[in-house]
Amino acid sequence: QGMMVILVAWGFWHGLMQVYGFARIYDAKLGNHDPRTIRLDWLLCLGWFGVGLVNSDGRVYQILEAFHQAGGLLIDPAWINGFRIFWNSGTALVTVAYFAHLMSTRGGKHPPSYLKLLTLAISFAYWWYAMVEIDNILFGIALFEIFHDVQYLAIVWVFNRKRVDGNPQVGSFSKFLFRRSGAMLGLYLGLVIGYGFFSSLQQSISIVPVQNVLIAVVWTSTLLHFYFDGFIWKIRETGIQAGLG
Repeated sequence: QGMMVILVAWGFWHGLMQVYGFARIYDAKLGNHDPRTIRLDWLLCLGWFGVGLVNSDGRVYQILEAFHQAGGLLIDPAWINGFRIFWNSGTALVTVAYFAHLMSTRGGKHPPSYLKLLTLAISFAYWWYAMVEIDNILFGIALFEIFHDVQYLAIVWVFNRKRVDGNPQVGSFSKFLFRRSGAMLGLYLGLVIGYGFFSSLQQSISIVPVQNVLIAVVWTSTLLHFYFDGFIWKIRETGIQAGLG
């Protein structure tokens, strides 16, 4: 249960930071590195992803249930409702500040990226739909994970395709997999789907030691994915800039 709390919290952070990363990529393509824009992008992503989370009764219940079962103290419902009001109000203020900043930068040195704004709007709306509008919490999580994975897997493919074309020092596995080939794209997707079968495989195996190994592989690789993603995508690094175009 303690690990579940960590996974839920880190997964929430991971999802919002991926959207924030796409926002920064779109601005970087326009040469926009304005510190105020960067900070407001981050606050907007944090605020709106938090809004979807704290206003989802099912998600809040799931988090608190895991927290209590892990030994956490019982929290008075009044505190939960108060936190929800506080977060919604703070996000409203950030959104107003964000739009005021947008208006002040129009036609200036750092104009806004309209692709960035479209990406943020779609991501926030879809997150709200998946978390709040869908009654079945597992179905809602699955819906957003599909959105998150397609977005991520697409950029990984495009990024590595550019690396293979432009960097002779790329490793042999990357050179083999990330080629201009429909078969390689199919293999790439096949590897992704194959990894996904680990979760269902562990439920169909009755041998406990094997089941535990499969669970350990899935959970460890999930945490490693969260960890590595926290620092391998740095726009300020030359190699990342080249791979992102």
